[in-house]
Amino acid sequence: MNNIKIFFMVFFLSMTLSTHAKPIFLGDSITYQIVNSYKKHRPVDAEYLVGSGLNNQFNFSWIEYAKTLDVSRYECVYLLLGTNDFIENNEIVNYRNKAIDLIRELKKKNRDIIWILPPTIRNERKNFLLNNTREAIKLAAVTEQITTIDMRETFGQHYMDSLNGRAIRTNDGIHITEYGADVFTQIHFINL
Repeated sequence: MNNIKIFFMVFFLSMTLSTHAKPIFLGDSITYQIVNSYKKHRPVDAEYLVGSGLNNQFNFSWIEYAKTLDVSRYECVYLLLGTNDFIENNEIVNYRNKAIDLIRELKKKNRDIIWILPPTIRNERKNFLLNNTREAIKLAAVTEQITTIDMRETFGQHYMDSLNGRAIRTNDGIHITEYGADVFTQIHFINL
């Protein structure tokens, strides 16, 4: 009888803790608005660096930084990286390897990782290069058996400024408006 009581107490405690668990978002400046929208509904933590990516533009390494992060207490790790990494076709394998290294580092502490692929951007040349970046990330995700969410499913395969008559993208042609982030968050996180 005591074993049953202990089981139910442990089960109840684990259910209580799991309902209070929250994700962490790691990424570039796209992360900011998505996280602010997510916060309207659920608790969340975030670490982001404007202009960052896996190509180390600022002498900052997400892979090295991941080694210092304790992501074990989070229900999920969402990655929003790639928007600043405009790679050529011949760089796909190298970028895929960097993505794999980051995923593996995070998996040491948390197996639930989801990579949110970069949205389309207004600049056609850079958007063309982002297709290579997305491809490299998808290849890494398949190799490491993690899920991806493609922002283009919400914001379109081709660049769009607005949805339902409301702006979803900022004037710079890269970032997402509060409304755009709200739409994305509702579709991919809240209405599941």
